[in-house]
Formats: sequence, C-alpha cells, structure tokens
Amino acid sequence: MDAKAQEVLDFWFADATEYRKEWFTKDEDFDDKIRAKFSEDLELAIQGKYDDWADTAEGRIALIVLLDQFSRNLFRGSPKSWSQDPKALELTLEGIKKGHDRELNQVQRFFFYMPLEHSEDFEIQKLSIAKFEELVEDYPAPDSIARNGLDYAQRHYDIIERFGRYPHRNDVLGRESTPEEVEFLKQPNSSF
Repeated sequence: MDAKAQEVLDFWFADATEYRKEWFTKDEDFDDKIRAKFSEDLELAIQGKYDDWADTAEGRIALIVLLDQFSRNLFRGSPKSWSQDPKALELTLEGIKKGHDRELNQVQRFFFYMPLEHSEDFEIQKLSIAKFEELVEDYPAPDSIARNGLDYAQRHYDIIERFGRYPHRNDVLGRESTPEEVEFLKQPNSSF
C-alpha cells in the first residue's frame, strides 16, 4: 500500500477500535492537524492523483476518509465541505461491489459506509441502512460503533425520506428552506 495512504489510516484510525470524539466533534485543533498534514493530499486526491489507492481495500478506505471526512474538517461551513461526496460515494459503491468493505475491520467499515449516509439520494439511504445492519450483524455488541452507525444511518434516512435533502445544508448551499424545514431545524439533533 502507498505510504501516504498508510499515513492517512494511521492518523485517522490510530489504534481506535471504537469511537473517537474527534471524529464527530467540531475541534479546531484537530482540523488544524488535518490541514497541516493532509491539505495537499486532499487536493491531489481531488485531482485523481491517488485514484490507484482504490485498488486495495485499505487504500480505498484511506481515499474515502481523505475525500469524505477530511474535506468536512478542512472546509467546515463551506459548500466545499460536501464537494467530494460524489467521488467518495462512487468509491464506496464500487468498493462494495468488489467486496472491499468485507476486508476491513469494524471501524474502517463504519467509515467506508459514511458516504452512503451523506448522500441525499433516497435509494442510497436504503443501501446505507442495509450496510449498517450487516455491520451490526457482524459486530453485535450493544455498545459497538456498528450500532452507533446504524442509529445515525436511520436518522439520516428519516431526514431524506421526509425532506429529500438535508435541511441543515440549505444555508451554506444557498438553498431556500421550506417552512417545515425551518421548524425542523429548531429541534435538537436536527443536523449533523
């Protein structure tokens, strides 16, 4: 595997076998670390310079993390934070067809499926639920990251089923919110 891909994996997953708060908490220091270590790599990945990473399961998850997660950390509050979602989703879908997801550990698979959750396509949301259900079957512990993933997949699914999009993205993307979306956004846990 490419040394840079391994560096992405080592940084993101470290020795994590379960949840790391930095993954889902707004943390400027963590974002700055990603920016310092990987902003150039994200740009190279966007340009397709790292596409060969997708030849292996571990290389593919490194590329997915770079495009799907690091873009969110580096471009918070900007439309660019979601700009790599289509490529990350394509990598995930292609990887599922190749069985790459089944070669990874629980935490890596959790992030392998994240582009499914991030999609505003309802059919993709159905696949997200199915893949996180499979993950729970493989890792059934009550406090597993797999169960956490399924819970969030269901929350994402419910929002897309109801609105056909993520209302919390509307302002940043310049989309007009419906009155129902405005009310929804006033509720706790209405955005991710």
